[in-house]
Amino acid sequence: MKIKNRKLTTIIAMILCAIITVTSFGTDTAYAASKTPLKVTFNKKTVTLAKDASTMTTSVTVKTLTKKWGKPKKEVCEGDPLCGGRDGNTTYIWEKGKTTITYTIPVDVEFTHGGKQIWIYSYDKNLKILGIKVGMKQKKAEKILKDLGDYAPYCEYKKGKVSYIRYIIEIE
Repeated sequence: MKIKNRKLTTIIAMILCAIITVTSFGTDTAYAASKTPLKVTFNKKTVTLAKDASTMTTSVTVKTLTKKWGKPKKEVCEGDPLCGGRDGNTTYIWEKGKTTITYTIPVDVEFTHGGKQIWIYSYDKNLKILGIKVGMKQKKAEKILKDLGDYAPYCEYKKGKVSYIRYIIEIE
């Protein structure tokens, strides 16, 4: 009798483990498999920065962005003379209203421990990134952010609407 009870208990335990394992696969797995293109709309012109936003990297050049968004303002930071200027950078800036996009190229990537980057900030409706725009309803934006997962832009909200968007992209 004890052997039958032990076998029955073992079988029940195995079935429960199998059920727990199968149900632990959530819907998040589906998001990782889908590729969402990293599209940024600025000045009513859209640029696809990457075919897959989850990489959070792009190979787009200043020349490509200039063709779409117009000529940027250029700022050169010479860097600290004590470092031989190796901490300097060149930044290209596109601005419209309360939206700013910067494309930064460091003088010495090894010295600064960071490569080229695109920083995007927006407090107004001049920008749309990954389907999110300032002024969009919070619930709609949160649904998009949830779908994007770890590579979603940072958003702030006021009165139930998106009031600020920030996104940083590494350049290959």
